[in-house]
Amino acid sequence: MEPGYCDLKMQQGSQFETVLRAKESVTDEVGIDLTGCEFRSQMRTEAGGTLLIEFTVDHSRLDEGYVGLTATAEQTAQVTRPGVYDVEYTDPDGLTRTILRGNISLTLEVTK
Repeated sequence: MEPGYCDLKMQQGSQFETVLRAKESVTDEVGIDLTGCEFRSQMRTEAGGTLLIEFTVDHSRLDEGYVGLTATAEQTAQVTRPGVYDVEYTDPDGLTRTILRGNISLTLEVTK
């Protein structure tokens, strides 16, 4: 299965939050039940590059296909350049897959 692609935007020095929804297709109304899956996500300078952020993943609505990613203002304040991210999961059978990937653009903080 080829991972989905979605670019994200981050504001340096601000709380970062995004909610993603896994569906079979963009026209589906119902999300995929991801109960029992364990998710993780990172932002890096490039694939295989320096780790910039280890996102906190919200697993509370997996039954509806929702996965939330967050980073604190303190974490985003340390990011000084755009990067890439992906979201991967391990299912209850131990199979690990990347479900989503993309670029993260960065708007630099002015007020410090």
